[in-house]
Amino acid sequence: MGRPAEFDRSTVVRRAMQLFLEKGYTATSIDDLSKHLGISRASLYNAFGDKRGLLFATLEMAEHEGIDGTAATLQKTGSVRKVIRDHISDMCRQRRGCFILTLGSELANADQEVRKRVKAFLDDRRRFYRELIRKGQRAGEIPKG
Repeated sequence: MGRPAEFDRSTVVRRAMQLFLEKGYTATSIDDLSKHLGISRASLYNAFGDKRGLLFATLEMAEHEGIDGTAATLQKTGSVRKVIRDHISDMCRQRRGCFILTLGSELANADQEVRKRVKAFLDDRRRFYRELIRKGQRAGEIPKG
């Protein structure tokens, strides 16, 4: 049995997300990741299997954070326009959507699984914004039509 990981997985995944966003997935080497994450190549391989495994860990984190943010946003009261503005501002600040779209633009043509996940993300965003718009229409804040 291998030694337990000596790093916080979520911190490592978040830092990998940052590096993939800055350099792009393809341009980021295992050595770049190891240096940026502060873990050995062996630890990286043991924890994630390979660079692609780490990629999917970053996508999963971005997806889960997006789902949590969506649920919280739908529960907010007050001006729907303000809720939408605040949500977009938060999403840009945390770069979740930017990360998924950036990876999608880089990898979707070459990787079927990435394409599928980006499509699911975009479909979810469309449903989310439609629901907010309907909420605003019911409140009379957004015109129907």
